[in-house]
Amino acid sequence: MKVALVGPRAVGKSTLGAAVADRLGWPFLDTDHELARQVGQPAGEFLASRGEAEFRRVEARVVLAALATPGPAVVALGGGAVLSPDIRVALAVEGTFTVRLEAAPAVLVRRIEQAPGTRPALTDLPLAQEVEALCARRAAQYREVSQDSLETFPANVDACVVALLAKIDAASRAS
Repeated sequence: MKVALVGPRAVGKSTLGAAVADRLGWPFLDTDHELARQVGQPAGEFLASRGEAEFRRVEARVVLAALATPGPAVVALGGGAVLSPDIRVALAVEGTFTVRLEAAPAVLVRRIEQAPGTRPALTDLPLAQEVEALCARRAAQYREVSQDSLETFPANVDACVVALLAKIDAASRAS
């Protein structure tokens, strides 16, 4: 089984994905980190220097490869990965359990502000407006690809890990 985590930036995909993979004894694949490794620079720098079209092309290649790896794994996708029709199709493959992580835009803004420079701006809008706009624009795709959802605030990381493990267990028993 593959567990794919989708949702906006700063929602907790990398943090929860790594913790859940560790608890399951499965590999954890963070597609933003893998993209950075492949292009030789942080994902945000690559996006800024090469543009969104090239970033999305490389991102799609990285995500599709991660989802195609044999065996179980937890895969954290970048916030905009669901914009790719090919990725949305790959997430629908039997054996992939996709969970939509959610938090209010104000929570995401706070998290982004607590780690300045780690998450690139994607528009010229002020941060709060950008987060609100991107969440609204991508909401339909997040819902389309996910079989379940998990609110990541106000729960702490440990509570979210337990809840996510329970969802994975239920999905594996149902398949």
